[in-house]
Amino acid sequence: MSTSFTVRERQKNAMKAILNLNATVNGSTAATGAASEPVWKLFIYDRCGQDIVSPLFSVKELRESGITLHMQLHCDRDPIPDVPAVYFLLPTDENVMRICQDFRNQLYDH
Repeated sequence: MSTSFTVRERQKNAMKAILNLNATVNGSTAATGAASEPVWKLFIYDRCGQDIVSPLFSVKELRESGITLHMQLHCDRDPIPDVPAVYFLLPTDENVMRICQDFRNQLYDH
């Protein structure tokens, strides 16, 4: 008997893997297969990323995936050292320049 998933479930599972730094949906890492606690991280997105994630996840679900703070890419953001960030956005020139600026300013751990 095969399990079929809706498009929404597939989108949600793909996003969970991204948010969990390529961990599988059930909580084990893709590389080791070992279950682990979530890695606490930041989620940085552009308008398109927000439009994709907002209908899929509540703030509670983001927190369960280890997202401690979520912010727009083009808003002013303070440095938060030693915390990794997941960027989810379109690869436009403007967005890539902003990511490079974040790296130059050492806003987050990478």
